[in-house]
Amino acid sequence: MLSGDVDAFPRVAAARSLSQFQSDKRFQVLIGGSRSKTILAINNKRKPLDDVRVRTALLFAVDRKAILDNILEGSAVAARGVLAPSVFGFKDMQLDRLYPFDRAKAKALLAQAGWTPGPDGILQKGGQRLSLSWLAARGRYPKDGEITEAIQAMLKEVGVEANVQFLEWATVFTQFRSAGFKDHMFTLGWVTSNADADYSLYALFHSKQVPPTGWNTSRYANARVDTLVEQARRSLNQTEREKLYGEVQDIVRKEMVWIPVYTTKEIIASRANVKGFHIHPVEYNLTLSKTWIDK
Repeated sequence: MLSGDVDAFPRVAAARSLSQFQSDKRFQVLIGGSRSKTILAINNKRKPLDDVRVRTALLFAVDRKAILDNILEGSAVAARGVLAPSVFGFKDMQLDRLYPFDRAKAKALLAQAGWTPGPDGILQKGGQRLSLSWLAARGRYPKDGEITEAIQAMLKEVGVEANVQFLEWATVFTQFRSAGFKDHMFTLGWVTSNADADYSLYALFHSKQVPPTGWNTSRYANARVDTLVEQARRSLNQTEREKLYGEVQDIVRKEMVWIPVYTTKEIIASRANVKGFHIHPVEYNLTLSKTWIDK
């Protein structure tokens, strides 16, 4: 951008870069809403993450505000649930109120689940360490590598060892979409591209959508959730659909299927002579049909 090699750059995530473009008359910065969120996905079939107390403890252990303030530096907002607020059917899961950052609560839940401190500070149970495998990539989502490392350190503070393996995104994608996926956790972004809750709630939480068939990469299964999302996708009544989706989100909130971290802002910096570009809330929809360069 500074050398003039490109005219526009999407997904600016560094505050210093953003302020540099905003203060320079040669450039302009566009900021819009998004239907995308980034999560710490949890394999609900792998022990000990099949225990809701352990999954919930992980959420209490993550300081999401610190991530937003110190790593993302204003380029995202705290996730309010498993859907972005602009999606039809969204319900505020009140994560900050129900699951605030609280190491003491995290440790108490893990103790309830039978995990006790080991000699090196990592919890243990039945001779097994609370050691989790975590598959991650760098550069697919804004600050994903840095966020992964920050959460890894936060989990260690409550006695959970997270062994992170950074691989190329294509490899990570292939592995968590495979039928034989064995890791405990992985970093994932998800966008509700059509702005309707069905696109996400059916695909991510219906028990018949487990890979390789579908996108239920957390391997989550709940018969009531299956019934609700099936009813909602058959209904032509939007009020009824919204109510059904709200109940799904109530269940998922209690069972903590995965940890929502942040909802992105779509931020694009461009040269000042780029005209007519409008931000789309889906990250990969870069519509250029009405965009032109003023020479």
